[in-house]
Amino acid sequence: MGYFDKMSKADTFVVFDDVQLPMGGHSYETRCIIQGKNGPITLNIPVEHRGRSLIKDTRLTDGRWRDKHFKSIMLNYPESDMLTQLADIYSRDWKMLLDFNLTLIHLAAGWLNIPTKIMLSSELGIESIGTEKILGIIEALGGDTYVSGMGMGSRRYVGNEIFAAHGIKLIWHQYSGPDLSVIDSLLNHREVAA
Repeated sequence: MGYFDKMSKADTFVVFDDVQLPMGGHSYETRCIIQGKNGPITLNIPVEHRGRSLIKDTRLTDGRWRDKHFKSIMLNYPESDMLTQLADIYSRDWKMLLDFNLTLIHLAAGWLNIPTKIMLSSELGIESIGTEKILGIIEALGGDTYVSGMGMGSRRYVGNEIFAAHGIKLIWHQYSGPDLSVIDSLLNHREVAA
C-alpha cells in the first residue's frame, strides 16, 4: 500500500525498469505479502537470474506460480468483482516480469482512483545511474519536487543537499500502514490511499 500511497502524491510516477533487479528475492518486484487465515503469506514470482539483469529484461521461469498465487488469494479473500479481474490477469501466460507487474500496477491504481500518470524510466533514455539518473528523470519531466521512499535503497541515492542544489524539493514519504499487498487492503476493504 505504501507504493500506491506514494503514487497518489505525485503528478507523474516513474517505474524504474532500466535498473538492476535486486538480488535475493526480497524485493517488491518479485514478491508480495497477503494476509492468510493463519498469518501473512508471501507470494514469490520465480525469475531467471542471468547475471545482473535489468528489471525490464527479467524473464519468468515458468507459469506454475500463477495458479499457486491465485489459489492463495481466493482462499483468503471474499468474492468480489476484483477477484474476477485478477483471475483474468493470472490466467495469462506471462513471459516478462515487467509486463505482469505493470498490468497489476495499472489495475490497482484504477481500483484506488489514483489519476497519476505512470511511465517507465526506460522511456526517458536517461543513461546515468543512482542520484544522477533520478535528477535526470526529474529534469526530463520538468519536475521541481521528488517524493522518495524511506528505505535504505532510496537513502543511498537521495540527499537533501544535492537535490536542493538542483532546485528540487525533496519529500520523504513514509507509510505507516501494514506491510501487505495492495490487494489485501482492497479485498478486505481496509483503509486505502486517498
